Amino acid sequence: MKERVTAPLTYPFSNLTRNQAPEGFSGLFTVAQDLPYLQGHFPGLPLVPAVILLEISQDFLRTGLDRPELRAKRAKHCKFKGMVTPGETYRLRAESGKAGSWHLSWTKESGGAPAAGPVVELLFET
Repeated sequence: MKERVTAPLTYPFSNLTRNQAPEGFSGLFTVAQDLPYLQGHFPGLPLVPAVILLEISQDFLRTGLDRPELRAKRAKHCKFKGMVTPGETYRLRAESGKAGSWHLSWTKESGGAPAAGPVVELLFET
């Protein structure tokens, strides 16, 4: 029996910019209000599930590095310091670390300026 392979989901990132050095990049991501996994998570207060945040973050790395085949080996550290909610815009930043690792942070944008501190921090090993 053949293994069924599905293409990874892709998410729309805007204002994707690379720093002067190749060690990092950033971009904006607005959480759509009609994402199917928001239904029932949670009624009256929809939140993006943590596993979806990991998926979006990995897709952000693929997009920023122009490596669609990229798969994270593991998410080494995950800190969820706030809620990621639909209709909000977040600045995602990726900075390279040691031996193929990438530190990602999500900071909520408020009126075009970053709000206080990241709401999500991740360390991926690729």
